[in-house]
Amino acid sequence: MRWVAAFFLISPVSAEVVTTRSIERGQAVRLADLLGPEDEVQSMLGRVARRPLRRGRPVRTYDLEEATAVVRQQSVTVLFKRGTLTLRTEGRALRSGVSGEWIDVALQGRRRALSAKIISPGVVEVP
Repeated sequence: MRWVAAFFLISPVSAEVVTTRSIERGQAVRLADLLGPEDEVQSMLGRVARRPLRRGRPVRTYDLEEATAVVRQQSVTVLFKRGTLTLRTEGRALRSGVSGEWIDVALQGRRRALSAKIISPGVVEVP
């Protein structure tokens, strides 16, 4: 029996998303900042970095978070919708949150806060 030694050079096929530039903590991610599978890149767009991301390093979903749509004590537009009627007023957010999240909002002249859903930056809706 004869033994033959064989060496193979294997080039890893990367299916992960990597950065094309350094991204600082809190900075939003743009299309030009990422390189990788298109569906994964699309799911990361518009999010912000939780920690500094260095150029050429892999980006995981837990490295990014949703961008804050409403900041605590920010003046927000409060919408009340009933059928075709829409009432709009100003309020103050009592805590920060991202789109789709429920927060408490204080209206002028009211002691009790209302619970409202963030629908876009600076806009909340009361059910």
